[in-house]
Order: sequence, then C-alpha cells, then structure tokens
Amino acid sequence: MVNNLATAIAVLAFMSWIAGGGLKSDHRFMVISGGIGGVTDANNLGPSPEAAARSRATDVFGVLGHETRLAIILVLWETKIPGVPLTEQAMPFTELRERVGTRDSGQFNYHLDKLLGPFVERTTAGYVLTERAEQILHGVMAGTFTDASSFENEPIDARCEVCGGPVVIDYRDGIMTERCTSCPGLWVDQTANRPGLLSRSFLPPVGLANRTPQAFHRLGNTWNRHRYLSMIDGVCPACAGTVSSTVERCENHDVVEGAVCERCGSRFAGRSLFVCDVCKLDLWVPAWFAILAEMAVTTYLFEHGIDWAARLDDSTSMVVRDAIVWEKVLSDDPVELEYRLVLDGDRLEVTLDDTGRVARVRSLG
Repeated sequence: MVNNLATAIAVLAFMSWIAGGGLKSDHRFMVISGGIGGVTDANNLGPSPEAAARSRATDVFGVLGHETRLAIILVLWETKIPGVPLTEQAMPFTELRERVGTRDSGQFNYHLDKLLGPFVERTTAGYVLTERAEQILHGVMAGTFTDASSFENEPIDARCEVCGGPVVIDYRDGIMTERCTSCPGLWVDQTANRPGLLSRSFLPPVGLANRTPQAFHRLGNTWNRHRYLSMIDGVCPACAGTVSSTVERCENHDVVEGAVCERCGSRFAGRSLFVCDVCKLDLWVPAWFAILAEMAVTTYLFEHGIDWAARLDDSTSMVVRDAIVWEKVLSDDPVELEYRLVLDGDRLEVTLDDTGRVARVRSLG
C-alpha cells in the first residue's frame, strides 16, 4: 500500500511541478520528449526545455522516493483539521518524528529537510503541509492513481441522440464512456475499438463510493460541465494554465446512414480542440458545443425552458442540437462557422471564430 501511495504522490507531485514550472505532460500518461542531457535549444543558449524537464522530473521523483518522506507527508495530512488554518496545526519536530516512527533524529531530520519548500513548511511552532502538497494529496485521496473501480454495460435513463436507442455506460481506469447499443454513435472509439461511442470523459473514481453507476454518471455530467466551460473560457481546470484552441473542418465530410464519417471519425463536420498550454489537458468537442459558454445563448435557452447550466446530460444535449437548424461555413481561412437556433419560432444566430469561441450573437426574433 505504501509503495502504491508513494507512486501516486510522486506522479501527482510531478504534475503539480509541471503546472508551476512549465514542464509538459499528457493529462493521463506522463510524457517527456526530446533529447538527453546536452541537447540545446535553437539558439544554443543552454539545455532545451525537454532536457530541463527530464532533470526536474528526476528531482521530483527523487525527493519522494523514500518511505520516511512519504510517511511524513501522510502524518501531516492525517492530523489535519479541516477549517483550521494550517499555521495553527503545526507539529513540533519531536512529535512528528515519533508519529512517523523514526528513532534516529539525525536521519529523520535529513529526510524532513528534503521535503522543505515544495511539500512541507517550517513555522515557529513546527511543520505543516504546503498548499501544493495538499493539492497533490487531494488527487491521491480521489483514487485517481490507486483505485481500480470499473463496470461495464450499465443501462442509464437516456436515449441515443442519433437513433433513439438504449444507452449504456462503461467505466475503467478513470474513464467514463457512453455507448449506444443500436448504432455506431457519434465518434469512432480509437481506444477500445467498440461501436456506439457517444462520449468519453475522465471522472475520478472516488465519486463511485456509495453511489450506483447511474448516480456516478449523473454527477460526472455536473463535474465535467464545469471543466468543459473552463477550458472553453481559456482557463485550464487542472492547472489554471492558458488554453489554446483551434477549429477543424472535415473537408469532405460524409455521414452515410448508420455510420460516422470515415475521414474524420465523427458525425461532426466541425470540431474544436482546446489544449492547455502548460499541462496539455485536452478537450475535443463538436464545434457547436462552444456556444453554450456564451451568456446570451444560455439566456436564450433558459427563456425557452432549457436550463442546461443546471443539467448537462444526453437529453439536454439532444434538445440543443435539435434547436440548431443549420451550420453554415462563412469562411475557410480563417475558419468561421455560423449556427442558427430556433425555439418556439424565436431565432438566434451565433458565429464562432477560428479559435472555436463565440465571436458574435444576433437575435433574429
């Protein structure tokens, strides 16, 4: 158990370091690319960002690569009292050493010293966890790297927005997928190679505790709604980094009945990609989805009985998609897309620019 926690904390610490120091990682699999050791940048001014990343990653895993250091972090976490300032919970050196169970004072001091700065703070009253360490532990306690919960083919109270067929959910390795059991769905599943994919998103396994798969799925919609909007608004929900975005159009989009487009692997001719510039968290959505981040659109939907901000699920998505009566390409270079929504005879025109974000909204009455 200690080794699993050590690995989890080390990985999350590395992610935290990325957010704070500009390293690059994939949001699921830590990836560091580039040369080794002496590789330099284009201006030959020293180690390249990739080489620096390797060095700093080694430092992070080295700091947390000992059971005593892990035990120190866990003791300070376990004795934390929510709502009480950390400075008032400082633990004296001797008490901390005794709780950890290390007899050799010098050896304990050596390991404690290695944690000072990024993980542990020394105050006049003793030692406390830093806010960065707390954020790391939040991820560990959420089970992101240590929980193996999974389920398959669980039915939910929803119908496929393509064919109206039954929808089931799967969950494995922190990924929730929705699949239609009657048609190819909306996307080609490039990871599991299973038909009927409607959506695929990350969801921390701790949310499954004391909940049914169906309730877990509903809370996932709420949790991910906030993450999606944050990405579209340009703020990474994982590290608060800046977010870059692009719109991709399938030039020869061809959706035959009962299938997705073979060229782009989806039913959507226009798709938007949002990527964090720091931690590389990414979000693929149909281009039209970004209009939901615009207050004028949210207000329009609410006035017609659609409170999507309170509930993002398959039925709400279907209603919004049905309200879009056309998608028009205003420009190919740069890409500019126009959507017209009609509800109860009331028309709204929304234009997206080449970043996939709303450029203008016009009420047509």
